Amino acid sequence: LTVKDHGYFNQQAKKLDLDAKELEYLSQRESFIVGITDDWAPVEFINENGEADGVNVDLIRALAERAGFKVEFKSYKSYAELFEAFAQEDVDIIAGLAETKERKKTILYSKGYWDMPWGVLHSQFLETQQNISHFSGTPLAFVKGYHLIGDIRITHPQIQITVVDSVEQGLAAVQQGLVDGFIDTLPVLSKLAKR
Repeated sequence: LTVKDHGYFNQQAKKLDLDAKELEYLSQRESFIVGITDDWAPVEFINENGEADGVNVDLIRALAERAGFKVEFKSYKSYAELFEAFAQEDVDIIAGLAETKERKKTILYSKGYWDMPWGVLHSQFLETQQNISHFSGTPLAFVKGYHLIGDIRITHPQIQITVVDSVEQGLAAVQQGLVDGFIDTLPVLSKLAKR
């Protein structure tokens, strides 16, 4: 590629296809407050320097740069606190919020930009568990506020649900033998398993 061509592709990569309504909305706003959780690594978290970090943070920063608005990140200790802040309109944007029929009544969702499958982190003595039904009659930990709790109560009522406030509490519950497993998204569980 010539320098000129390279510049063209760089400019194209920075463009967003926004419709007239979206452009009008952005012209009325200079900045947005984005809510994140402190400890949902690698998805979103506060790093050792006290700064917002993670996949969602990087994607939102890139979007803001390309669309021409500023973002300020505000962190919360738990997912439940984050969701409450969003419901109270203390933050404008949160990422990674599962779309449900009930939530769609009051929340405007963007198009999804990545899928995050769920998984179960459990002790090695359980060996490989191929699906959620293998945990029938056993306790599993879920972070408070996750929509999945309601789904599991309906589809697998025999699973005993233990609600925790954070990823760290879910991991601790498994390590201490209080539950047989902790359910969260695969990127989060992979990071915990490496630790």
